[in-house]
Amino acid sequence: MMTHARDTFSPAELYLLVAPFDLNHIFGVPDKMIYKLKGSEHFEAAYEELKQKNILTQEDTLTDGGGIVMETLRSYCQSSKYVRLNQLMFAFPKDADNEVIVLAEIKADQEYRIERLNKIYALALIRKLFPIIEREPLEDETSFMQRELTNAERRKALEIDPGKNFISMEFFHLEKEPHETTNHEFYQQYLAFAMDEWLIQTDVMTEDYYRISQYALMKQLFDEMEFPYKEGKI
Repeated sequence: MMTHARDTFSPAELYLLVAPFDLNHIFGVPDKMIYKLKGSEHFEAAYEELKQKNILTQEDTLTDGGGIVMETLRSYCQSSKYVRLNQLMFAFPKDADNEVIVLAEIKADQEYRIERLNKIYALALIRKLFPIIEREPLEDETSFMQRELTNAERRKALEIDPGKNFISMEFFHLEKEPHETTNHEFYQQYLAFAMDEWLIQTDVMTEDYYRISQYALMKQLFDEMEFPYKEGKI
C-alpha cells in the first residue's frame, strides 16, 4: 500500500473530519480525549494541516476530495464489526456488501490512511501483504481442520520467531455485549505462523496452540471478512 504525506492523517485530523457527525470515537484510533487534553492548539494545527492536504480550502470549505474522505470515515464509524489484520483495520459499510473500508496504521498512534475498497481488491491486498495466505498446503491437510499439539510440539511453537511471515487476526463484533476482551462473542484474536512445514495457530486469549490446515485459516479469514468463497477459490 503506497502512502504519501498528503494521503495520511493524524488522529486529531480524523476527529476533526467526523466532528460534523457528532462522532467522538473512531474505532482503532486513540481516544479523542488524549488530544483534547493537549489544548486547542493541537486541533488548530490539525485544521491547518487539512488545508495543506487539500481537504479544506483556504476559505474553510470542504473540497470534493475532503467530502469523500469525510463520508468514508462516517461509514467506517457506523460499522457494527471490525477485523484487524496486523496493522490494517477493516470496517464493513452498511450501504455496500461488496466493499470494505480499511484504516491502515502507518505510524503507530500517529498516522493513518483510510480507503474504501471493493472486496476483490481487498483480498488481493491481503494476499500481497501476508505471504502465509499463499502457503501451499500439505497433502494431509485435507483430512483435518485443526489438531491439538503435544507438549513437545507446543514448546517448539513457543520458541518460533515467525519474522514477517505471520498474520495476526482480531475480530470485534460490536453487537455483542459486553465490549470486553474476555467476552469471546465480542472479541477474538488469533496468530497464525509457520513451524517448519506445519501451519500453527494460537488463540491469544486462551493461549491454546493448534496445528491447523490451510483451508481452516482461509475459511476463518473469508468468513470474518465476508468474502465470497468463489473469489478466493477455497
